[in-house]
Amino acid sequence: MPDSADVSRRRPRVSFAGAQFSAARVSFAGAKFTGATVSFAGAQFSDGEVSFAGAQFSGGEVSFVRAKFTGAKVNFAGAQFTGATVTLRDSEFTSGQVSFAGAEFADGKVSFYSHFAGSEVAFLGSRFTGSRVGFLESQFTGGTVDFLDAEFSSGEVSFVAATFAGAAVSFVGAEFAGATVSFVGARFASGTVSFVGADFTGGEARFPWAEFSGAAVTFSGASVGGGHLGFAQARFVGGHVDFTSVHFSRGLLDLSAAVTWRVPPAFDHWKAAPAALRLPSRYRPDDD
Repeated sequence: MPDSADVSRRRPRVSFAGAQFSAARVSFAGAKFTGATVSFAGAQFSDGEVSFAGAQFSGGEVSFVRAKFTGAKVNFAGAQFTGATVTLRDSEFTSGQVSFAGAEFADGKVSFYSHFAGSEVAFLGSRFTGSRVGFLESQFTGGTVDFLDAEFSSGEVSFVAATFAGAAVSFVGAEFAGATVSFVGARFASGTVSFVGADFTGGEARFPWAEFSGAAVTFSGASVGGGHLGFAQARFVGGHVDFTSVHFSRGLLDLSAAVTWRVPPAFDHWKAAPAALRLPSRYRPDDD
């Protein structure tokens, strides 16, 4: 397909359902999906390269339901998702590379209710502005998922009931400036989840009913300068949660309503806890 093709003008309904992209190079780079219904449902991306670099998804619907990404390089770098509904429900990322580097998610809805078992999935420098992006019940059992330097300025990103059990998930250097990022009921069983150097200047990062049982989750070096991090009803039963070297200026890190404190997070040693930090009443700064 030639660059800058306007799919919506010629074919308002485009279907690649069940297609197999194997050891081939296929390019949708620069394509414009404007108000179109585009389906890759059940498609298999194995080996080869598929590029949506710089594509524009404006309005309409794009479906990757039950798609399988196995060994291919799939590139959405610089793509723009504006007002579109994009669904990757029940998709499988078992190997290969999928890049959303520099992509913009503005308005619309993107659903990644998927299984990440071994791929490299990258959202490096992506911008989330007003969209609803969901990883509801997604399973992160292997590979890497990277939000390095991503910007969450408005809208909602949801990891509700997600399971982190072996993958390396990174929000290193991410900026949370106004969005709501929700980990309601998420399970951190193994693997690593890093918020090192993240900047919480606004919005909310919510972990209600989350369970920390075996993963290494670190906020070391993060800045809480106006946002709200809440852990109501959270359970700290294992693993390692690290809040050392967090910089507090404004905002709030609230762990006071955690229901299980069996393996407390690691903190710096203070004579008095920072005003922006709320701890369970049974915790003393010198406990650790």
